[in-house]
Amino acid sequence: MKHVALIFSCLLALSAAGCAQSEGSILCDEARNRAIDAAQALLSCDSTNIMQLQDKLLNARSIRSEYLLIGDTAAADTFDIAFKQYVRHNSKKLADQIF
Repeated sequence: MKHVALIFSCLLALSAAGCAQSEGSILCDEARNRAIDAAQALLSCDSTNIMQLQDKLLNARSIRSEYLLIGDTAAADTFDIAFKQYVRHNSKKLADQIF
């Protein structure tokens, strides 16, 4: 478990390093925070309620799309990576089903 947390931290740091080089590093930080919030919302819903899961996934996709619409692909990528890593770290079973 300790190793998983270390790997997760390293991956988040690497995704942050990619954003730090861009002008939108503030947006990357925002994207990472919003990704974690979206992932927590996904994980807090009933895993047997498919409609609720789809709603949470659609919400996450729409947040990612906001960054793409303003042309910040680094923030969109940061959102995507952080969202997937958080879900995978906290529920490998669910991550295997949706990714």
